[in-house]
Amino acid sequence: MLAVALLAAAGALGANAVRELRGLTGVGGLTATSLGDIAPPKSAPPGAVRLPVLVLTGGVRVRLGDSASQVAALLGRGAEAGRYDVERTADGDRLVRFYQHGDTRFLLVFSLVESQQDPMVTAIYRY
Repeated sequence: MLAVALLAAAGALGANAVRELRGLTGVGGLTATSLGDIAPPKSAPPGAVRLPVLVLTGGVRVRLGDSASQVAALLGRGAEAGRYDVERTADGDRLVRFYQHGDTRFLLVFSLVESQQDPMVTAIYRY
């Protein structure tokens, strides 16, 4: 009975791990291998680290492909640090917005190519 329970638990953990990996590798046309293809924003602080998913206190997760409205619902407007930049790139305009959630400071890059009303997160940097 114990062996069966352990096998069932291992199967459930394995399925959850696969689901998480799928979430990292195929979001809105972006893949984990294409993360390096996008130039960092000019306003990114020195030492900023690019992440595919940002896990914050309380289990809050910000992922590539999240929309600006999803981010606002997850974090609330109080997390916005008030600073933002719009950058023009060869691939189109992008919005760089700075946030602080607890002790974690980060910035999100939103693509303005497909939607200016509810742009999608295309890069996450923690600093």
